[in-house]
Amino acid sequence: MERQRLEDTMADTHTHKLTPEELFCLEGCRSQKQYDKMRKGFEKEACAFCKLDRTFNKVLWEDDHAMVWKVPEDYLRDTLKLHALVVPKRHVRFEADLYDEEILSIHRGKQFVRNELGYQGGLSHVREGDMRLNAGTVPHLHYNIFEPNQTEEVRVPVFKDPSDRGANKQRALRFVINYTAE
Repeated sequence: MERQRLEDTMADTHTHKLTPEELFCLEGCRSQKQYDKMRKGFEKEACAFCKLDRTFNKVLWEDDHAMVWKVPEDYLRDTLKLHALVVPKRHVRFEADLYDEEILSIHRGKQFVRNELGYQGGLSHVREGDMRLNAGTVPHLHYNIFEPNQTEEVRVPVFKDPSDRGANKQRALRFVINYTAE
């Protein structure tokens, strides 16, 4: 009963009823700070990448169509040496919806990661479409570039089995308790 009340609290706010996809994204938060930032963005119906907090995410390269930044240390997985994001500036959900200029900009952004950030290999993958189908947390097309630090195995889920999401849900429910809407 208490769990259902918390889930209902998580979904229902005064300003915006969170969608099932947004709830899924919030489950992926690894800290209270990340949860609070993302939830406030969802409640304002503001995309975290379209309205990028440049005081927190230091953009290292950009042109008219795309930008690159490294994931802040607070959010970097302890198994990664590098986690860079290459993101189109226009809000788009699918790679197939990019304009030619945006594709070229994304390619240039990936070149920046390799040439200027010293990326030596690992994994470059795209999160697109419904985040519930790609295990992502920000519903905006983006490319993750991972370089492992070789301390232990790095796993990247594409789909999270509902039976395996229990720990994420429990963590998110703890964040709900401490969340204060503006």
